[in-house]
Amino acid sequence: MYKPVIALLIILLSLSGVSYAQDFEAPAAQEKIASWLDFAAYQIDNYKEFALVEFYYSLLRHDLTFEDFDSTYEASIEVWLEIFNEKGAPVDTLGKVIATRIKDPAELTKKSIRIIDALQALMRPGKYSVKLTVEDVNSRTDGEEFTGKYGERQIMVEIPDFSEQSEIQLSTIELAYNIELLKEKDTMGINPLYKSDRYIVPNPTGVFINTDSLMYFYAEIYNLEYGPDISRDYYVNYMIKDVEGNIVADYGKRKYFKPGTSAIISSAIDISDLREGRFTFFLQVEDAENNSISAASKRFQLIYETFEMAPAVPEEQFTEEDAVEMEKILRFLATKEEKEQYKNADLEGKKDVIKTFWGRRDPTPDTRYNEFKETIFRRFQYANEKYSVNLIDKSDGWKTDRGRIYIKYGEPDEIERRPSSMELEPFERWIYYNYPQQGQIYFIFVDESGYGNFELKHSNAQGEIVDYEWEQRLESQDPFNTGF
Repeated sequence: MYKPVIALLIILLSLSGVSYAQDFEAPAAQEKIASWLDFAAYQIDNYKEFALVEFYYSLLRHDLTFEDFDSTYEASIEVWLEIFNEKGAPVDTLGKVIATRIKDPAELTKKSIRIIDALQALMRPGKYSVKLTVEDVNSRTDGEEFTGKYGERQIMVEIPDFSEQSEIQLSTIELAYNIELLKEKDTMGINPLYKSDRYIVPNPTGVFINTDSLMYFYAEIYNLEYGPDISRDYYVNYMIKDVEGNIVADYGKRKYFKPGTSAIISSAIDISDLREGRFTFFLQVEDAENNSISAASKRFQLIYETFEMAPAVPEEQFTEEDAVEMEKILRFLATKEEKEQYKNADLEGKKDVIKTFWGRRDPTPDTRYNEFKETIFRRFQYANEKYSVNLIDKSDGWKTDRGRIYIKYGEPDEIERRPSSMELEPFERWIYYNYPQQGQIYFIFVDESGYGNFELKHSNAQGEIVDYEWEQRLESQDPFNTGF
């Protein structure tokens, strides 16, 4: 169902990638990053002796090294894919460099964000071993290749034979996080995740979380009987079995109309009610004209997500030290009653207080994400990174005045800065144009020490320090101010 010209363009190799990938041997002390790899194989028009194989891979964004780049922060990943036959002989090597950008380093506190991409190759039917290698370019030592953080993943691949065209045949199954129909203006775009007028975000891990609710899947049907006086119907049946072969979900047999000699299966199933464990997804298609059948299957795992008690700390790993860290966050946001409950509770009781605290403030309690909690965790991380007085470990930014205000109120709409001079200490004015229930509020921070520790001197925000004479007090401290 693919056009051969597109596939042949994508398969062009980077010659440098061939030699590098084969010679790569990471030092024992070299830091590793997590990476995942999977594949899907499809028939390609006019090249039936080949299959178009998509190798899709992912890695975690927070594992990468971001550097300042044109008012944003950028990370680069060099990717190699080595393909070997059953005897271990090299067949092909693909290579590319991908980049990702963020506006704010605090975004890296979102540790579940994945970078997902794909490489494509034309391959003959058979069994192969495929090795993925990725390297974090910005972590290289003096820019030398293969000295940075890296990840590896190797899988076994069996490519179906699509050359037989007498009976109905299924492609392999691609499991995905999401599938969306492309808008017309996007269909001409070049994106390795675009396919058949769809934007498919594959799941190379094969692992889903119960709160995801839906598991998307994509497959293609070939060699349907089509023409005058031929049945226009075909049937699709899919089910889920556990590791012992028991059917845990059967979605029944559904009838569809043939669009031609081939068709697309693109749908999603609800997995929120499945128990935690490993499963196999089975897909079967049948041509109503000749009752020929084809089937395919794909393994996946379902895990139950745990509650994040503190930044990047799940409930089962929450310790007394983490409880102390969370108290730093709660002190700016919790009510007096909540603070007292937290202070007097044991570790298990503190967990209950934290869950209740975030639950009360979740703007969308019916969804998987608590946007308020993620925002506060991100602000806390940013406050330590930006406003710490201790520049070595950057751990005390949260308790500075600017850090506290940033965590509680967020990023200001405008910051007015007056630099240090011989006459007056430097100060900053943070302005929030339309803060909820208060309107325009502002905060005045003054660096009296001259070492970058700006203290809050005045604000018109409710509950904050008020000193309308702060500027006069600042001028009165000027040793050069003679009063004339």
